[in-house]
Amino acid sequence: MRLTPKEVSRLKRERAKTHGSHFLGRHDHRRYRGGDRRVPGVMPNATLTGKAIQALLGHLLAGAAGGSENRWRRMVGPVEILPIWEHSKGNWRVSPTGSTPELDAIATAVEVVRAEHPFAVANLSHPS
Repeated sequence: MRLTPKEVSRLKRERAKTHGSHFLGRHDHRRYRGGDRRVPGVMPNATLTGKAIQALLGHLLAGAAGGSENRWRRMVGPVEILPIWEHSKGNWRVSPTGSTPELDAIATAVEVVRAEHPFAVANLSHPS
């Protein structure tokens, strides 16, 4: 299930619909001016938590490659937050599971998301 160039471009457009038009090409903003589809809990240009990155990856993969978001989130697996002082270009990684074509699709989605969100914060809970 290797992504074709057309599917990669669809993945990028889906990403742009989620986080703003700066990811689109020159004239694509005209087509995607309408309804704003955001992933719950994900703010544009914000530092994301590991769970938010996992949700975003599931959302992008479900839109580009088909299937349910839950299925893709399970295949992506948990997002591991790494120390910034050791990983200066990005402090998160995933350990995906699945077949070779699914792993290729996940790797492409990770590249797209990491370009916009290289750093993540730990999943913080609010004190009661």
